[in-house]
Amino acid sequence: MPRNHSLTNTDQSGLPTLTPSLVNALFSITDAVGSVVSRKSSIAQNETYDAIDHDDLAPPQIATSTAQALGSSVLVRTPSRLTPVTQLKAGDFVCTAKLGFQKVIQVRELLAWMKEDSALVRITAGALGNPSTAWVTGDQKLIFSHPRFADLFGAPDVAIKAVDLVNGGSIVVEERGLPLHVFEVCVEQSSALVSDGLHFSVPGRAGGHFRWPVLTGRQVPLALRVLGFDKTPAN
Repeated sequence: MPRNHSLTNTDQSGLPTLTPSLVNALFSITDAVGSVVSRKSSIAQNETYDAIDHDDLAPPQIATSTAQALGSSVLVRTPSRLTPVTQLKAGDFVCTAKLGFQKVIQVRELLAWMKEDSALVRITAGALGNPSTAWVTGDQKLIFSHPRFADLFGAPDVAIKAVDLVNGGSIVVEERGLPLHVFEVCVEQSSALVSDGLHFSVPGRAGGHFRWPVLTGRQVPLALRVLGFDKTPAN
């Protein structure tokens, strides 16, 4: 008599019934699917949880306290127009102060979390002559130029960290509850990247930043007054 390989039998009503082989197979499939779904859910939860609460488990692209990076709102001068930093890629040309248009070597996307070691600073439109609001990491240096700076600070161009420009009003440290994406731009030679009314220090191919005098303390409000922005940064 030939062996029956069917996974179903029929009862007296003529309807098919499950055999033990099919039941076991279904349980195996269910367990496998459940395991995959559970693993994916666990991964998704861990990614969110790790990025927010666990520095030791955070993704490698988390912005650090020394990251000089620009928020997605920043517009960068390119040969044809002002381009969102989010659209820049290696090979594009961007305008830099003193050195003209330079080729972009690399754009790295980072995740900046709102806490002390990677705070973001919001520069409201008009605060420093910028027509649009810009977000940058606290350690991002802004470059300012004025003939009087040579006598006051030893050079006509100076750098000020964004966090040192905070005044509690038009320039503040962001305290949002979510991480934000920021972008670190590297060009051929370290220079000041020309944005929409602002200049930002960016590294060159060999790394590092141009050696502008970095102003701190009482030098900052003095420089701002010379520039016509009579702001007193908060301590």
